[in-house]
Amino acid sequence: MDPRPAVTTTTLAELEALLENLGLERWRARPILQWVHRRRAGSFDEMTDLSKAQRADLAGRFRIFTSVVRERRESPDGTEKLLIAVEDGNLIETVLIREGDRKTICVSTQVGCPVKCVFCASGLNGLVRNLTAGEIVEQVLHVNRLLAPEDRIDSLVLM
Repeated sequence: MDPRPAVTTTTLAELEALLENLGLERWRARPILQWVHRRRAGSFDEMTDLSKAQRADLAGRFRIFTSVVRERRESPDGTEKLLIAVEDGNLIETVLIREGDRKTICVSTQVGCPVKCVFCASGLNGLVRNLTAGEIVEQVLHVNRLLAPEDRIDSLVLM
């Protein structure tokens, strides 16, 4: 596991404190979070209002995500499924449903499922664990990175 703290799992106050403890300016926390949550940055290299040296320094001390998109599949109807590996190696699925100009995300809240429906692979091994708030947020951020800059998510469904 990567020991660097992830930006997506911190609040503004937590990121300010982390930056300050590392001898960096705490005011940088707000623009960093805005880059990730509003401007859809997936790396410090994309944060172009920071110098190259600052981006390299931050990348050495922090990471953006704890999860990784392992696979992306698109259905003929335009639905996109992301298979996401969370930090402990478990896999979850996030689905983007496009209906006209509306976009809905089905977001996983657990690894596995306790229901064990015969038609669904999610419950084959039962419930493994609940996802953390950061792991849930990261699913939305991964999907946002698939969208055009002017596109927005209209609704979320937690599953």
